[in-house]
Amino acid sequence: MEAGGAPTAPERLARRCNLACSYCFFLEVARHVAVAPVLVREVATALEQAYLGNLAKAATFTATTDTLTLFDSAGKSLLVYSAAAANPLVGSWDVTGYNNGKQAVVGPVVGSTLTAIFTPDQVSGSSGCNTYTGGYTIDGTTLKIGPLASTMKACEDQAVNDQEQQFLAALEASTTFDQTGNILTLKAAGGENQVTLIPAP
Repeated sequence: MEAGGAPTAPERLARRCNLACSYCFFLEVARHVAVAPVLVREVATALEQAYLGNLAKAATFTATTDTLTLFDSAGKSLLVYSAAAANPLVGSWDVTGYNNGKQAVVGPVVGSTLTAIFTPDQVSGSSGCNTYTGGYTIDGTTLKIGPLASTMKACEDQAVNDQEQQFLAALEASTTFDQTGNILTLKAAGGENQVTLIPAP
């Protein structure tokens, strides 16, 4: 309460939500973020303190394949965590096709191998006669790859040299993806196929 018995801003928001749920309360606060940054900091601090307080009370837990639940000594549920969605890109892939920048998806040059190895935040592999590496981010099926760096070994075959430039450009042009069976397709913002891949043996 403020001086004189007037409710504070957080109390007024809490009353507006009738404290029905903290999510409602948070949404109401979020609406005021542009005009009340101090209020938002107050609420964030309160939520953090509540979370850490519950974490300190944890005595036992149960875990399933997708949920972790913490309980206090009396068996009351304190916190529930859900597993993050699996990243479908992680793994080793062989490239079966890439966009050559001429409105065509073509296969690797005969005798060359294109690969992509995705970790949770990095991609690397062979671009024909050189190797490449770079970061990437993923959000649902939205993708951003690059910038990519490559070794600078001279390729004896001009076709392989051209392939490297086109393949790396196709990777960096990819902004989304889909997977049908074991085929992973990276696509540009306009829906054009950029790279097609299958799991490496």
